Amino acid sequence: MLGYAIRRVAQAIPVVFLAISLLFFLFYVLPGDPVTIISGGTGRNIPEATRQNIEEKYGFDDPIPVQFVNYWKGVLTGDLGTSYRTGTPVWETVKQVAPNSIRLALWALMLEAVIGIGVGLVSSVKRYSFFDTLVTLTTTIAMAIPVFVTGYLLIYFFAIRSFQDGWPAWMRMRSGGTPDEWFLFIFPASDDGWRKLILPAIALAFVQIAVIARMMRATMLETINTDYIRTARAKGLTERAVVFRHGLRNALIPIVTLIGLDFGTLVGAAVLTETVFSYNGMGSAIVKAAQLRDVPVVLGLTMVVVIVYLFVNLLIDLSYGMLDPRIRYED
Repeated sequence: MLGYAIRRVAQAIPVVFLAISLLFFLFYVLPGDPVTIISGGTGRNIPEATRQNIEEKYGFDDPIPVQFVNYWKGVLTGDLGTSYRTGTPVWETVKQVAPNSIRLALWALMLEAVIGIGVGLVSSVKRYSFFDTLVTLTTTIAMAIPVFVTGYLLIYFFAIRSFQDGWPAWMRMRSGGTPDEWFLFIFPASDDGWRKLILPAIALAFVQIAVIARMMRATMLETINTDYIRTARAKGLTERAVVFRHGLRNALIPIVTLIGLDFGTLVGAAVLTETVFSYNGMGSAIVKAAQLRDVPVVLGLTMVVVIVYLFVNLLIDLSYGMLDPRIRYED
């Protein structure tokens, strides 16, 4: 397994390089002048001396291939560049927003795993029951609701009406903001912290909970009709042992794959959720930087998203061997 993990890490290096390189050259095709962004001018009223100084400082007067090589030299030495807009190192932006996005994504994944897998499992065991019909109907409706609609509904009921109507204190959430206190792994240390996290996590996970529940139901139904499940029942095992010990582990393989693929989306593409809840994460930061042509920030944050995505998928692939003993990785 160690050899397999090393090969996967080696394969991830060119993926990161190609993804960031493509994005680097793409920004030179788009219209816009980074000198104007840095100087805060309009492009026409920038003194020529100021323009030359900026171009010399940031290397804009070099050919694009030279700028490309210089950028990767900086990355290899731990320098992701400096923001054109704020003049702060990109690493500072990464340290500020990356933990927020990863924390929110992990909360959303926990909701997806616990609720989606649990509901789908019960629905498959109680096939064609009232609960199964209700789950099928509810998940179909949930998958059609946009995330910003879910977000605004959650804010209205749990952050506005909950205070107006005197709901119990544990049901009163915050309408937005980013927890800024210290955390124990992914759990906030204060009561106010989780009240700011729970609503955006639910909004972010809402559609995917429905997808996982539907897939869990389908894969579990397929699994419990296989020969080895019938053999387990013929041996006299209880239904609980058949479902949880023999059926669930194999049915979880496609679910784990789906959750792993979803993690990258949750980390870097939660723009609507972060906007609705005024959450300071990587998705909204990348969009804002792209709109302002702040190339170093876009490249730095995108690199973090790609690396996190590849790392999580490596963990997902390695978990297959634990879920299904038949899967082995040869070193």
